[in-house]
Amino acid sequence: MIKDKADLIEVCDAMAEAMNSGDFSVDFESVRAYLPTIELETLDELRVVTVPVAHSSERVTRDRVMRGFEVHIGVQKKLEEINNVEIDPLMLLMDDLQTFFEDEANRTLTISGGRQAHVMSFINDESDPAYSQDHLKAFRQFTSVLRAEVRVY
Repeated sequence: MIKDKADLIEVCDAMAEAMNSGDFSVDFESVRAYLPTIELETLDELRVVTVPVAHSSERVTRDRVMRGFEVHIGVQKKLEEINNVEIDPLMLLMDDLQTFFEDEANRTLTISGGRQAHVMSFINDESDPAYSQDHLKAFRQFTSVLRAEVRVY
């Protein structure tokens, strides 16, 4: 079978499609992008983006390979003011997105060839902030990233 997209790209697209069909506390349309940075002048609405970050593979049996992927889900929005009224709904959305993919009904995604991609976990590091304070201070922009680990068998 000749594929027209890399598995990592298919996973990002499937995650964006799943989010677009989900029911969240804030309305948005998710897209995939390689470079999620944008000019602040054009950021007049909420932006949710999946970004392909890394891939790996590991032989799990003689005839089976597990492919691992890291996908970032980024949320960005230019704020009128830096206050709880504007930021709290965006923090809730970040929580909603993580909960959405932790739910049994949403963590398995179908990609080409009927294969299944499984959202396994979210990668958190003690140094990972919940949002970028630098972006808030310098640009009045909310920026937050979830780092998802996805596997395809």
